Amino acid sequence: MVVGTVLVARFRSLGSLCTAIAHKENDVAITEASRFQLHQRLKETLGENEALTLMEHLPPVGWADVATKQDLDQLRLHIAKDMELLEVKLRGEAGQQGTSLRGEIAQLAADLRAEMAQLATDLRAEIHQTNVRVAELDATLSRRLWRQTLALVFAIPTMTSVMVSLLQ
Repeated sequence: MVVGTVLVARFRSLGSLCTAIAHKENDVAITEASRFQLHQRLKETLGENEALTLMEHLPPVGWADVATKQDLDQLRLHIAKDMELLEVKLRGEAGQQGTSLRGEIAQLAADLRAEMAQLATDLRAEIHQTNVRVAELDATLSRRLWRQTLALVFAIPTMTSVMVSLLQ
């Protein structure tokens, strides 16, 4: 029973010690110096191992910097709202990009069709010019062939007479 009374007394004095060191008129000011001072007093009151164990259970910063479940829930809701806003914004931008891309693709398709039509027209013109040139060459060749044929037709009787006179 004496041991229990001593421990209760130690914890009561420890509670007032922690309050005195860590608080200044309800303003939490935890510094490395105050943590060291608290550790020294805990060593004096509880002993080295107990003081280390208790210090390890304290947060490395002030209690005001420790997040509560409510803080985490609020953060989760805030992040969810941000994500929803980002999703709406992203969908809007994606829709705009899609519309823009469809417009660009339509313009490229129209440009390609116009270029292909121009190439087809140019090709038809070249084919027509080639046909005209072939027709001109055909006419020229036909005239020359006709002249040669006539020359041979008229030359055959003359050559026949020359051969006959030579043979006699």
